Amino acid sequence: MKRNTEIYDSVAEMLGQTPMLRLHRIPEADGIKCEMLVKCEYLSYVGGSIKDRIAFQMVNNAEKEGLIKPGDTLVAPSSGNTGTGVALASVLKGYNLEVIYSKKFTEDKARILRALGAKVYKCPTGVAPRSEESDVGMGIALRGSPGLHTIEQFYDPGNPQAHIENTGPEIWEQTKGKVDYLVTCAGSGGHYTGLSTYLKQMNPDLKTIVVDPVGSILAQPESLNTTREPWLVEAAGKDHVSHIQQRNLVDEWYKIPDRETFRTARRIIKEEGILCGGSCGAVLAGALRLAKTLPADKTIVMVFPDSIRNYLSTFADNNWMEAQGFMSKEDLVTEQTKYFRSKTFKDLDASDLPLVDGNTTIGEAMPLFEQHDTLHLPVVDEEKNLLGVIAVCNINNLLLNEKANKSTQVKDAILKGKPQVIEDEAMALDIVEEIVQEHCFIVYVKREEGKQAVASAKIVSTIGFIKKTNAPGF
Repeated sequence: MKRNTEIYDSVAEMLGQTPMLRLHRIPEADGIKCEMLVKCEYLSYVGGSIKDRIAFQMVNNAEKEGLIKPGDTLVAPSSGNTGTGVALASVLKGYNLEVIYSKKFTEDKARILRALGAKVYKCPTGVAPRSEESDVGMGIALRGSPGLHTIEQFYDPGNPQAHIENTGPEIWEQTKGKVDYLVTCAGSGGHYTGLSTYLKQMNPDLKTIVVDPVGSILAQPESLNTTREPWLVEAAGKDHVSHIQQRNLVDEWYKIPDRETFRTARRIIKEEGILCGGSCGAVLAGALRLAKTLPADKTIVMVFPDSIRNYLSTFADNNWMEAQGFMSKEDLVTEQTKYFRSKTFKDLDASDLPLVDGNTTIGEAMPLFEQHDTLHLPVVDEEKNLLGVIAVCNINNLLLNEKANKSTQVKDAILKGKPQVIEDEAMALDIVEEIVQEHCFIVYVKREEGKQAVASAKIVSTIGFIKKTNAPGF
């Protein structure tokens, strides 16, 4: 395994030099012949995105030009990633930071900004792109205000400069000059502009493909932009064209809908083990369209801008994906789930456990755990009504912390919360699994005929479930 043996004095020294990764599983599954490489900007050592590069570049340039000095306040209109990069630069260089942040974007990003000491001001969505209510418009309105300096990625030439001077040469060196196609997304447009500028100088035959969310207006020709409705993917697309992007450098635009974007991002995570952000799904979706037309001697380089870290509450969450209509419960069904649907609780072959009277002492009950090879025992009252469950680990913890002793009755050591009880041994095993995953164990009770009294009980814990369902022959 290759290791980084450097010792750094500042995270700023760790900027750039992100790895290049060759994809295998997805190209093979899709019958792709050409080489597909990923520039892993989501692994940026500084703030976790490609925007780290431009943030430091723009702040450094402002310092060199004498526009800012330590103690000043920076203002950054940002969808989160640039704001994080500027916040990190501010921490290291001694600036205050105020970020103007659209309500469209995840709270995950805002939490990171606040942790870095930035003030976060949210602006509404759906407003005119340069109105004073928008993030960009607020940045423009604050230009020249005493004590403030706006870091404007949509206007600052330092944005593409960072990629002309750093990211582009890294890609050229990592591929040893063998790159035929660049596929990336666009927001401010800085990285495709900078990368295309550099790489086309090195290889005039290089083609740049930029993916654009359905709803965004960046793609050309204009006829591609058939709808202006909002889109959900972050770090891609825009409702206006920034001053620093050069769309003449793009050879072809692909429009990618949210559903394809997020499903492809989830595929990247599951099949390639890459913990990427949602916009990476749009990039790969576009690259796969292209790759299916290419021979084996061609190389595609994709830029994956950021990581899953910012999107744990959105596309990384199954419930969110289902609520948006991008995924159904059946999409999550595995071959094991299908097999479990053919099995029942009874197939776990759990043993009946002794019903422990609630007045029994801990000292009397403790040997029962070992005798019956179980972590849990059911507790009943004098009428055999189920009171709850005791667990050996919980009892040991109570004894260790002197909150109970061996004379304590087990009814006073019952686990908090109502146990998950079933009365049907024919319950499908995939449902049983869901209960065990959420609640750590499941209780099956058989009641005395015509009564609520418990005749017998079985408990399956997480450990027992995993052991049984993975045993040879199950």
